[in-house]
Amino acid sequence: MIETLTLFLNGKPESSAAAEYLELDAPATGATYARVPLCDAKEVDRAVGVAREAFPKWRDTPVVERVRALFRYRQILEAEADTIAALQEGKQRGALTLGLVNVVGSTISRETDA
Repeated sequence: MIETLTLFLNGKPESSAAAEYLELDAPATGATYARVPLCDAKEVDRAVGVAREAFPKWRDTPVVERVRALFRYRQILEAEADTIAALQEGKQRGALTLGLVNVVGSTISRETDA
């Protein structure tokens, strides 16, 4: 099954009005596994506007709270690193290195051989 990816605005998934999509192919097999909407300028401008509206709230959040949020994100990524690597392994063969870097400079890395 080919997944059609959505936009993610205001914390919610949202369908695109795009008429065209870019197909994503697995390098190992050449099989298409997902489609990404090729958004027009109007959708891109809307996404940028949503981000601009959200930024002041993030900017005004105390640094300690922002670091806690990023640390929670890092913990989730660390806990799910093997799952993420396994999902990626299905799309790529050979040595796989999944590096997820957060703003503090820590790296999560899993290497697998297919």
